[in-house]
Amino acid sequence: MRRKKRIIIVCAILAIAFWVVYPNKSISSYSSKRESFFSASEIMPSIESLPVSERMIYRYKKTPWFLPIWYGQTMLLVVTYDDETFASELNEINNQYHDLPDTVNIVGMGDEAKYISSYFSINSYEFRIVGTGRYGCPKDFGMIAVSEEKKEIAYLYFYDFELDYITPPMSDFVKIYFNYQWV
Repeated sequence: MRRKKRIIIVCAILAIAFWVVYPNKSISSYSSKRESFFSASEIMPSIESLPVSERMIYRYKKTPWFLPIWYGQTMLLVVTYDDETFASELNEINNQYHDLPDTVNIVGMGDEAKYISSYFSINSYEFRIVGTGRYGCPKDFGMIAVSEEKKEIAYLYFYDFELDYITPPMSDFVKIYFNYQWV
């Protein structure tokens, strides 16, 4: 009898760990997750609004920071374009996000403000924080990353209501929370 209980407990723990850690990679689930995931629809583009692309990669991930009770949730959509479409999309993004602040507060409510640059790089990708959701940065925000070398545009969304601060540099934050190789 004890052996059965142990097996059930181990299976339950493994199921919870799998649910929390394993990233969802299905493009078909992107639209439903985008609509239901806090402020993601304000930051992440709809698939229908994007031009024809060569490739799309989607990741949804839960990153636990203390047991599987508290975790950050992320969405990532990386779109690869041909040269002409990439130039057009890059121009549209630059026009859409031309009035961004140069810095963003990375400390949560009630704490002493600490600002970092809204712009940073990881290898060939140039990142910028483009918007915050209902709760603001660091709890709820979006980023865009552009790689002119690879002709890719990546849309990133982060949510963790329990997060009170981000420890710089932002490049480390992105590598930890988003399941993608920024090569």
